Amino acid sequence: DSKAFSGLKVVKKYPLLLYYKLVPHLILPNNIDKALFFDVDMVCVGNIKSLYDVEMGDYYFAMCYGIDSIKALQSDEKNSQIKKIHNSGTVLINLKALRENNITIQTYLDYAKKHEQKGLFEEYFFNYMHHDKILSLMPFDYNFNIGGRRLYSAYCKKYNIEPKKLILHYMPFFNDSPIKKPWDAYEYFYYGKSNDIFDQEIWELYKPWWDYAKELSSWVVLSILQKAQNNKINNSIKNINDDREK
Repeated sequence: DSKAFSGLKVVKKYPLLLYYKLVPHLILPNNIDKALFFDVDMVCVGNIKSLYDVEMGDYYFAMCYGIDSIKALQSDEKNSQIKKIHNSGTVLINLKALRENNITIQTYLDYAKKHEQKGLFEEYFFNYMHHDKILSLMPFDYNFNIGGRRLYSAYCKKYNIEPKKLILHYMPFFNDSPIKKPWDAYEYFYYGKSNDIFDQEIWELYKPWWDYAKELSSWVVLSILQKAQNNKINNSIKNINDDREK
């Protein structure tokens, strides 16, 4: 029941349900000490045992730097608070440590009463309340934001790093691709429309999502197609109304 988080910041796009990301230790059985969480707009394209085997120590979470943090690191900024901002798409969770320190839903409600919650929703609590309890990982390994690919490439080149690219995250931020989410390109990846909008790099990054989708049952694929088509119609209507207002 997401009403347990009533009082925390919420908008239509980001419902209270998101806050359950913070308390999986209250949901999963007590004999499970560690868990991995992924957002729904992500796909795993390789063996992620290296992620699951990360030694957590006393950290509550292992998370990947956000785009602004990578920018700051690349600029060699010193003592910058922005370095500590992490994206909550991929979260390795130390369930045992959270239980031992008695972190509950009420813990977050009490914190919110004393601190102004900024526009990060559940990420606010990760990055501010638990800022010293997060083990930082690199996004180009386990949370590859499609829109940040050029930034990652420059960073890896600067520090001679070979990115793993094990988990792809279809985030819209800084995204110069012709679409935001892979399901919005069903004409190309499912119906076989000739590619007239994607460059090769973007095509190869979006293709894995559809490779997985096509393995699902026919009724699930049909549901995906119907929702994607409805999204396109609704967006077209919105654009027409926006133009009328202008």
